[in-house]
Amino acid sequence: MWNDNDPVVVSGMGTVSVFGTDHNQFWDHLLGESDSKSTSSISNDFLDLPVIETIRVNHWNPEDLIGKRGLKYLSLSTQYLFSAAVRCWQDAGLGDISPVSESESLDLGVVVGSNLAGLQAMSDYDYITVTQGPRSVSPMQAPNTIANAPAAQLAIRTNARAFNTTIATGQCAGLDAIAYAVSSIHKGRAKQVLVGGVEEINERVLWIYQHSNVLPKEYSDRAGKPFSSDSTGCIPGEGASVILLERLSDCLKRGGTPLGKIISYSNTVAMDEDSRIYAMESAVGQVIKQAGIDFSETSGIISGASGFYAQDAVEMKAIRHLFGTMNPEMPISSIKGAIGETYGASGVFQAAAGLLALNKGILPKSMALSELNHRAQEKIPVHLAANHLKKTKKQNIVVTSQDLSGITNCLMLESV
Repeated sequence: MWNDNDPVVVSGMGTVSVFGTDHNQFWDHLLGESDSKSTSSISNDFLDLPVIETIRVNHWNPEDLIGKRGLKYLSLSTQYLFSAAVRCWQDAGLGDISPVSESESLDLGVVVGSNLAGLQAMSDYDYITVTQGPRSVSPMQAPNTIANAPAAQLAIRTNARAFNTTIATGQCAGLDAIAYAVSSIHKGRAKQVLVGGVEEINERVLWIYQHSNVLPKEYSDRAGKPFSSDSTGCIPGEGASVILLERLSDCLKRGGTPLGKIISYSNTVAMDEDSRIYAMESAVGQVIKQAGIDFSETSGIISGASGFYAQDAVEMKAIRHLFGTMNPEMPISSIKGAIGETYGASGVFQAAAGLLALNKGILPKSMALSELNHRAQEKIPVHLAANHLKKTKKQNIVVTSQDLSGITNCLMLESV
C-alpha cells in the first residue's frame, strides 16, 4: 500500500506517561518490571464511583516543557499532548518547538487520536451553568469542552495549517490517526505531520470505563494482565505519545534520522466474537500482503491486549491461526500491562514502542507464540518478558488495535 521508493518514515517521537517524559526512560521501564498502579479517589458527586485502580502520569512538570504562559487555561490532555510534542520535535533534531514560518505553515499538519479529552471540562462547564448560573462559568474554559481542543491548541502553537484533525474511533484512534497522516502525506496535503494520541484520567472518564464493563468487579490485583485468562479486566491509563512523520527524502535532506518506515495499514469491522476473530485475521493478513512478505517473515507483534480477556482472546485466537504453523517462535508483546489502557492514545504509544523495538532489536514484555499456544491451552496466566525480535530479511513489527465497538485495525512498521 505505502511501500514505495520514497516511504513515509517516523523521524521523531515523544511520550508523556507514568514513566515521565523521556522516551528512553519509557523504554527502560517497558523492558523491566514496574508496579505503576495507583488508586483513584472515590467520587464525591452524583457519579458515585467505587475505588478504581489506574495508571497515572507522574515525574512530570509541564512548565519545564511548555512554559508557564497560559498554562492554567489548558486542559490536562492538552498539557500532555503539548509536552509530548515538544519532546518529539527535539528528538527529530528540530530544536525547541515554536510556530513555523508562514511559508512553511501549509506543509505541517496535526492529527490526534483522542476520545474523551473534553469530557471533564464539558461536564464541569454544564454542571456549573445549571447549578450556579451562566455568570459563574469562566469563558476561558469554553475551548476545552470539545474533543478537538488538544489538537487545535497544538496546531495554533505550531502554526500548523495543512490540516488539524481529531480521530475518535475508540481504542483504534491512535493507529487510525497514523494512517490518516500517512495518506495525507502521500496525497501531498502536508510534508510533515505531528501525529499524537492523548487521554486523561478523571472521574467522568472512569465512569465511562466502569459502565463499559471492562474493569474488574473483584480481584483487582489480577487486572491488567494481557492475554491471561486469569486477568479480571483492564487498568485505565493516561498520557500522550507523539510521532513526527515525513517522507524519507525530506527527512534525509534536512539531516534527520529516520527511526522506521510505515508501510501498510488495514482496518475491518465486525460485531460478534466469531466475526471479530475473522476480522482480526483479515486485518493482519492484509498488512502482511500489502508489505509484500509472508507470515514466516514477520519479526514480531505489538498487540493491543490489555487484560480484558474477552478482547484479548479474540486476538489470541487470530494470531494462533495465522502464525501458529508458519511462525511459532515469533514474539508477541503488549505494553498495556505497564502503561494501562490508554484508549485513543494506545495505538501511538504502541507504534512508539514498536519503533524503539526495531532500533533495539528486542520486544518489551513479550513471549513466543509457541509459549502462548501452550499456556492458552492450559488456561493459566501468561507471563510476558523481554524477547528478541525474530531475525528476518527485513525487520518489521505488526501493531494491532481492537475496539469494543467491533473495529479492528493493524499497522506494519519496518526498519529503514
